[in-house]
Amino acid sequence: MAYTSNPLPEDLTGKALPTITASYPSVTTSNPTAYTSATDAGFVRERLVIPLVETKSRDMIISTHSSGGTAGQAAAVRYGKVTRIVSGQNDGVIGLIYLAGNIVDEGENLLGIVGGAWPPFTKYYEQYFAPSSGFCVSDPLVSTLCADIEPAIASTLAAAVPPHGIKAFASPSSLPAWTETALHGRRAYVHTLQDASLPTAAPVSVAEGIAECNGA
Repeated sequence: MAYTSNPLPEDLTGKALPTITASYPSVTTSNPTAYTSATDAGFVRERLVIPLVETKSRDMIISTHSSGGTAGQAAAVRYGKVTRIVSGQNDGVIGLIYLAGNIVDEGENLLGIVGGAWPPFTKYYEQYFAPSSGFCVSDPLVSTLCADIEPAIASTLAAAVPPHGIKAFASPSSLPAWTETALHGRRAYVHTLQDASLPTAAPVSVAEGIAECNGA
């Protein structure tokens, strides 16, 4: 879950794994200063988690990518299936997957996990917007975010990535579901070796933390 136009959802659905993608307001908005990490998470919970779990009584796995990690992990809070079974429901979130995703604790933000300063590729890109507009882009995008993708596909994906409201990156995150015992043994972090968006040690540290939470 992050803003993307990749073929993965279609591939999964074709393998009898129904897949729904979710974006969030800080990506699709014309007013980026109105949306924070918490409002993104609330939007995903209301538009994706609640309709599937409470209305349609489905089990679901939340798979997140990049900054979608912060929205997805908070949207799943108190919707773990084990927690819901205790209260008499039979459905819920049965897994939380981070694909090169950002994991933060409550009150932390994405700016903090990269050392308190925006990495060189995160820019207020004046070619598209004024520095005060509240938007940012990744530049260069392909070599940073699509380093291990075939060039033709990477160019197509890069062209579909919109600017992001930077306030959502710098605002405090809500309580994350990865802290809940309901997801014990059901958390996974996929470390993409050619990911250039995070310091090398960061995803390794995160993966080790996930393993510790799972009791590995």
